[in-house]
Amino acid sequence: MHALNSLYKHLILLTSLHDALSYQPALTKSEIFNLHRLNATENPKIEKLEEKKPLKRPRYNYLKRDDKGLPIEKVYAPRYSSLLPKKRNSGTSGGTKKVRTQGINREEGLKNAQRLKVLGGSAKGRKLESPEVYLRPMMGKVREALYNTLVSVGLFEDYSPTILDLYSGSGSVGIEALSRGASHATFVDLAADCCQVSQRNAISCGFEGQSRAVKGDVFKFLKNPRAFGIDSSFDIITLTPPYEEIIYGDLINLIIKSPVMREDSIVAIEYPVELGCLPHVIGGGKLVGLRNRRYGRTVLGVYIYQPTGSLDLADSRPEEFISLKKRKA
Repeated sequence: MHALNSLYKHLILLTSLHDALSYQPALTKSEIFNLHRLNATENPKIEKLEEKKPLKRPRYNYLKRDDKGLPIEKVYAPRYSSLLPKKRNSGTSGGTKKVRTQGINREEGLKNAQRLKVLGGSAKGRKLESPEVYLRPMMGKVREALYNTLVSVGLFEDYSPTILDLYSGSGSVGIEALSRGASHATFVDLAADCCQVSQRNAISCGFEGQSRAVKGDVFKFLKNPRAFGIDSSFDIITLTPPYEEIIYGDLINLIIKSPVMREDSIVAIEYPVELGCLPHVIGGGKLVGLRNRRYGRTVLGVYIYQPTGSLDLADSRPEEFISLKKRKA
């Protein structure tokens, strides 16, 4: 028994000695760098470690832009549906959420945002029908701000403007213009259901004969509106695209060249805060920014196309195109 105990102690001692001799402390970052620099080819694991970089999603400062400051890739700006019935996950307090692609039929049990209403003008308070597809309509406070801006620059006072409502959805933006005195509204949307609902909403609000709906891709429409039966230009053009489904730079460059534009046309662009600030002047001076204001995670940029000075009140505020940080009161 004594011999066994002695042997056992010797085994423990040898094991401890082996561990002590084979122990290698963890390398610091500087040691890894020096080792990699001296003999990178013999240390492929270290090389891979050095090359690995954290994933940066295309938003804010990580969004690629051209030399004029316009985005040249799709922005990462998910807006999750909070209206889908929640499915409880084990050990969590929340439910599952999913980004919904606009323009496709809704799943059973999923509804669009609460029913929209006309906010001002002759049809104020009228409720609007919602299409059977996913929508992310312009928020009421943003729509109200848009029309306050349009009125402040002199529209709806001396004449009745025409409006082109691109990505129209339920037609809420164009119908708001009709309610405030616009003479005619043209709705453009890829979903047939949206076009039909826009027309029904216009009629139900008392504007029968003052609107038309065009089913088609907005990019193709802007390139050749005559192919869709449109050969006129417009006083107001509004763009409320699905945030993650288009490249904003491509859309803006396209509308600058489109026949739907004319001198002093007002262009309103809704975009996500993740896009960062759009430039104050676009297209070599063709589009000049008037307003650029943030409402939560939504930004509304209002521009004038080739200004002639006929809209005396259309003053430009370049300071609003510098930062989207909320200003202190």
